[in-house]
Amino acid sequence: MSRRTTPALLALTALLLAAGCSKKERTDATPPQSAAAVASTTKAAVPTPAVESGDVWVEQVTRSKKPMKPIDLAAGGLAGFTIKAPEGAIVGKAPAGKAIQISESGYGYQIWLTEDPKASVAAFKAKVGSGIKKAEIAKEDERGIIVSETGFDKRAAYYYRGVVKAGDKTFTCQTVTSIAPGSIAHAEATGKACASLTKT
Repeated sequence: MSRRTTPALLALTALLLAAGCSKKERTDATPPQSAAAVASTTKAAVPTPAVESGDVWVEQVTRSKKPMKPIDLAAGGLAGFTIKAPEGAIVGKAPAGKAIQISESGYGYQIWLTEDPKASVAAFKAKVGSGIKKAEIAKEDERGIIVSETGFDKRAAYYYRGVVKAGDKTFTCQTVTSIAPGSIAHAEATGKACASLTKT
């Protein structure tokens, strides 16, 4: 009898073993993820970029960033007015003329502010190209112009010059001409700083 039942027992044993393996494979396998779960996992893996808060001055050479805050212009002879400048900026008189100079570093934030009731964008545009350097207007709006000047080294420098009004006064606000900013972004940032002039 044992010889007749051996094949049946072997077949039954094989079926039981196959069922056990199949069950184990189903248990160990990772369940399939839905499309929404995959998308959520992918999104979470992407780092969120840092967001700048407030106004920031970016140095064109070092690329360092400094927060912009209103600075009192009384030290330059203009009491009751502020302008946004990087932390550590110094206010004083320009070396020549009647301008107030606000400066933070030798190649970065450098502004001249001059009271001028007759200041106008049209007048600024009329003077472009009157110097010994090749100059042209690179950008303009209703508040001012950005002038590109090419020096003897064939490199372009960009200067902002604009009209800004605060209280009952009108001013010319511009990039200090003794520096040579090599980026139009520097002139744009200067124009933004000029627009922040406020009577307190």
